[in-house]
Amino acid sequence: MTEQGVQFLYGDRQLSLTAQALVDSEVDALVIPVDTGLQVIGADGSAVHARAGSGLSDDCRRLIREYGEYEPGMAVQSGAGALPQRAVLHVVMADADTDHAREALGASVAMAMQLCELNGWRSLAMPGFHGLLPSLSVDDCAAVLFHVITHFWDARFDTSLVSVSLHPGEDGLPGYLAAFRLAGSDAAEGDTPQPPADDERQTVGHLSLDEAEVSAPDADIDDWFR
Repeated sequence: MTEQGVQFLYGDRQLSLTAQALVDSEVDALVIPVDTGLQVIGADGSAVHARAGSGLSDDCRRLIREYGEYEPGMAVQSGAGALPQRAVLHVVMADADTDHAREALGASVAMAMQLCELNGWRSLAMPGFHGLLPSLSVDDCAAVLFHVITHFWDARFDTSLVSVSLHPGEDGLPGYLAAFRLAGSDAAEGDTPQPPADDERQTVGHLSLDEAEVSAPDADIDDWFR
């Protein structure tokens, strides 16, 4: 653990928790939370827009003109304006009065990671998301993000996206660290293989052949040895 945060090594991939400002990340793409009209939500997104200049806002307006509003759970790629990053990825949050904030957050972050992979990008940075909606606590956000990121990597033997950093700020960092350790512990316990039940032992991997099938000659196989 450093003064700025902590890194979790996941094979050849790295998941970082840091107190560094999101807009200062040296990554290929930045994630910011938005509403269905691509209007920014929260201080992190506002800082990204301020540094990116009018180019980022112009891209957002163009996307809305061409495609209309976006559904919660989606991720939308735009240019990065004056920022050094390759792109800004806008994750569309659920409305504050819905019960699906966690699901929308998980789906949109997973889509943002997929966009990175499609573009061949290696690194991604995103905010902590806590406090943006009343229903999203530090524990909620940390559990969702840990699950989405690790499952994305679990499902891919090879991927271009090898580094993800989360920026919950100094106030959120201790809570995220504790929640990540708990989520990692729960995941490890959940991966412990369980012995099959008696009925599973009778069916899994079992193939029945009658005597005629076992003794019948196979002309194709015989030909291999001639």
